[in-house]
Amino acid sequence: MERGKYIRTPAIRLKNSEAQRGKPSSFKGKRHTVEARAKQRQAAILRERRPHYPETKEKMRVIRLGEKSHWWKGGFTHDGEGRIDENRSGVRKRRARYTVEDSLGRSLLSREVVHHINENKGDDRVENLYLFRNQASHNRWHKYLRRHQLIGSILKSNVPFNN
Repeated sequence: MERGKYIRTPAIRLKNSEAQRGKPSSFKGKRHTVEARAKQRQAAILRERRPHYPETKEKMRVIRLGEKSHWWKGGFTHDGEGRIDENRSGVRKRRARYTVEDSLGRSLLSREVVHHINENKGDDRVENLYLFRNQASHNRWHKYLRRHQLIGSILKSNVPFNN
C-alpha cells in the first residue's frame, strides 16, 4: 500500500471496532452528570419563561452604543479610500466636513462639497480644505486641473473662478 493512502476494508473496520470496544469514544468529549443535565434543563426553562423587560432591553442596547461600548475607538472610522468619518453625538459625517463647519461656525449645506487641496483625503487641516458651492463647481475645478495637468499642492488663491 502506498504511503498516505488508507483503505478501510471490512477486515480493518472490524479490527478497529474490536480495539475500541469498551472504551469511551475519543472524539465525543466528556458527558455531563445526570444532576448537571437536570440543572441545565431547569435553567433553559427559566430563560424561556422570563424574557427581559423592555426597560432592561433598552439599558442593554444603550450600553452597547457609543462611548460606553467596548468597541469604541474614539468615534473615528476609516473607509477604504483614505477618508475618515467622525461620529459626534450620534451623527456620522466626514471629518473634513466637521473641520470646515467648526472653522466657519455654521453647519454645511448638503449641496456644499469639501475639497482637499493636496488630494490627500486623510489630511483634514483647515488650510488644506476648500469649500465648493456645489458638486458642479467642484467637477469644473477637477476638469481644470486635468486639462492643465496640474498636479500637487495648489493654493486656494489659485482657484480661477468664483464658487
